[in-house]
Amino acid sequence: MLKDDTLKKLEARQQELAELFLAETDTEPWRDLSTADKRGDVYWLKKNAAQTIGLVVRIQSVMNLALQVVPGEQPAEETEALAKKAERDAVSLIARVRKHRADA
Repeated sequence: MLKDDTLKKLEARQQELAELFLAETDTEPWRDLSTADKRGDVYWLKKNAAQTIGLVVRIQSVMNLALQVVPGEQPAEETEALAKKAERDAVSLIARVRKHRADA
């Protein structure tokens, strides 16, 4: 697992990248498409912005995995409650499918 200081650094970097993404997606430079060079610049500006937000999402995924509770460590009551809810949802779904088939 990641240490707390590493998670804080990741969070800070994610914030920096989010601010960079906002700057990169300023659409004012994208408006002038009069030359091939300007159209090419717009292409790369958009591509860079997409890669920047991709990094933000990847960092969030890493942080989510690091903060995730290991299934075996969940309290027994919580696991039981989740199982009962899943069973109720399944019974409800089966009932809806049967009703839909009967109406058809």
